[in-house]
Amino acid sequence: MNSHGLSLASLASEAKPLAPSFGLEFTHQSLANLVSNHFHELYQALIRHKLLIFRKQDTSPKQLIQIAKAMGEVQRYPFSSGIEDYPEIVEIRKEPTQQNVFSGVWHIDSTYLDSPPDFTLLAAKQTPLVGGDTVFSDAQKAFFALSEGMQKFLLAEKAEYISNKFQDAGKKASHLVNFTDIAMANTYFSASHFAAKRHEETGIPAIYVNDEHTSRFSSMSTEESAPILNYLFRHLTRDEFTARVQWENDTIVIWDNRGLQHHAVNDYFGELRVMHRLIIRSGQR
Repeated sequence: MNSHGLSLASLASEAKPLAPSFGLEFTHQSLANLVSNHFHELYQALIRHKLLIFRKQDTSPKQLIQIAKAMGEVQRYPFSSGIEDYPEIVEIRKEPTQQNVFSGVWHIDSTYLDSPPDFTLLAAKQTPLVGGDTVFSDAQKAFFALSEGMQKFLLAEKAEYISNKFQDAGKKASHLVNFTDIAMANTYFSASHFAAKRHEETGIPAIYVNDEHTSRFSSMSTEESAPILNYLFRHLTRDEFTARVQWENDTIVIWDNRGLQHHAVNDYFGELRVMHRLIIRSGQR
């Protein structure tokens, strides 16, 4: 408990659980106040519960940057130069006339980078009246539901992660404000990471291979990898691992990419959806 009398348990007691194994939703807490006055408890809640939802927040760029910098190193997303005066804040838009969403395939953010983000902060600026949810899967719970043999294999085996498995860089530009020359040149990124990774702060393993970015296991061909990868991608989507976040304007969600996978639901054609996103490398790792 800190000097202001707020413990992790008391903070969690003020929230509504999103799912049995992850997620807390706060309706009467200021995220900015928690960052300023109760950061340790906030951070521990994020590590333990993997996803935190805050309603009716200040989502101004200045506030979002302050929150993100408190969490660690704010990383630049390679396919967008951000919004005016804030290059780290990526605006993701789906116009009413657009058919496709930005990230409709299950994934972990930017695993094609050598140093992928630990946390993602997503703020809702304009949301549909109904629809546009984000679905999350508990990749740690999904890992422990695998056989012992599969667990050992994934922890020992590396995989290849690419940015253009489903979508070339240039095609991302239609959903991004101020896309970069990287996107226009269709440049792609690739990296190698273990197929399952232990969380650096808790030691809890999670399935890290993900449908949007994993192309194959490093020691196997694409064809040899496909049956195992496709099984894992289906496994992660089982109902008992998943939960939806329903968005409202001025909602902020922060999640730990080391424990969760997610995708955006494309069910709101004809309506505008605008989100501001930051990706963060933990300052506590």
